[in-house]
Amino acid sequence: MTQAISVAGLSRGYRGQLALDRVGFEVASGSITGLVGRNGAGKTTLLRILAGQEFPSTGRVLVLGANPQPLGAARGRVAGPRWSWSAHWTRPTMPGLAHYG
Repeated sequence: MTQAISVAGLSRGYRGQLALDRVGFEVASGSITGLVGRNGAGKTTLLRILAGQEFPSTGRVLVLGANPQPLGAARGRVAGPRWSWSAHWTRPTMPGLAHYG
């Protein structure tokens, strides 16, 4: 079976603090996989790197056989949904919550 995700020697640091330190794993295509860990363990950092929204300090990441990092002029752009706040979060109502279901 082919690998959907392959990570080897992945590290990511922020201002001298390591969020990920030489992480390595593989996820087979078609498998159901979970990611668990305590607060600050690097789960979000890992997912952002896998999605191409953040760059690793070192290591190799392949998603479906390709590097997920944007190339060239696209490096500064991020694909996918943007996070934003809405009045519905401050006063949730049934009609307002329908937009988030």
